[in-house]
Amino acid sequence: MKQFSILLKRYNLLRDLVLGVAATVVSCGVAAAIHTHAHPDSQQAVHSALVSHRLASVAIDQDQDAGVIRLTGIVENSTGRDRAQRIAQQAAPGYTIDNQIQVNRAGVM
Repeated sequence: MKQFSILLKRYNLLRDLVLGVAATVVSCGVAAAIHTHAHPDSQQAVHSALVSHRLASVAIDQDQDAGVIRLTGIVENSTGRDRAQRIAQQAAPGYTIDNQIQVNRAGVM
């Protein structure tokens, strides 16, 4: 009887462990699927928002699988760089914004 009790405890522990791992894997997969395909047009949304805020010089590259939108280009000052970041984040919620915009220190565009 004691051996049966020990086996039952081990079985329950192993079952809980397997179920926990399975639940984690499934939830991560669902979250990744939602994130990857939730906003396939985010690049266009960011582009439109930047153009409407007179930041058309900023180029946008979207990596849906990684959930990243990269901003590149040259703006006149750091305020424009920061503003582009905020606008992109608002236009593409859920994406990481990789802001690689350069500031034109020489004042020549």
